[in-house]
Amino acid sequence: MKSSTAIALRVSKLLVKTGMTRYKLCRKIAITETTLKHILDEEYKSVNFDTLVLLADGFDMTVQEFLDDELFARENLDV
Repeated sequence: MKSSTAIALRVSKLLVKTGMTRYKLCRKIAITETTLKHILDEEYKSVNFDTLVLLADGFDMTVQEFLDDELFARENLDV
């Protein structure tokens, strides 16, 4: 899968796990709802590192913790 797909799935899983709404996540990390929608709908070819850091911050985790998911296993990614 593409890395943008893995990121979208990870964010979606974390939203469900934490019970956080998209709106609350956007407010917490100061990104627009449109930006988050584009990420979740995989409208971006890739997500830049700064945005990845913000997403991890939004779930009160490090980037390493955010990426610690089978979605990001090398064999699952088309790079």
